[in-house]
Amino acid sequence: MGRVGISMTDEESVCLSVQQKFQTLSGTVASFRIDAITAFVTHLSREKATQLIRQGRFKRYHTTIKTPSVLLQAGDVFSLQGYGKFRLDEVDGMTRKGRHHITILKYQ
Repeated sequence: MGRVGISMTDEESVCLSVQQKFQTLSGTVASFRIDAITAFVTHLSREKATQLIRQGRFKRYHTTIKTPSVLLQAGDVFSLQGYGKFRLDEVDGMTRKGRHHITILKYQ
């Protein structure tokens, strides 16, 4: 335990601001299943993305998910061990071939 105390007065203003930086990833996916989105953000095949998920490396809101067929929604925050933390930011519509256009933010 420290022996030095601290004191603050109202005259001292404390300004704490957090500036979160993101890298924007845009593209298309076949569905909102976590295996399709994992394959998109990792640039792996869907089969290898499924292996990552079954190994317990996918977490949505700090909860491990091992089922590749779980669907994500806009606003969901997820992380992949070894790849980073992400947020499914926007679902912008569909292409002519029926794929979903998405925007994902990667936490920096």
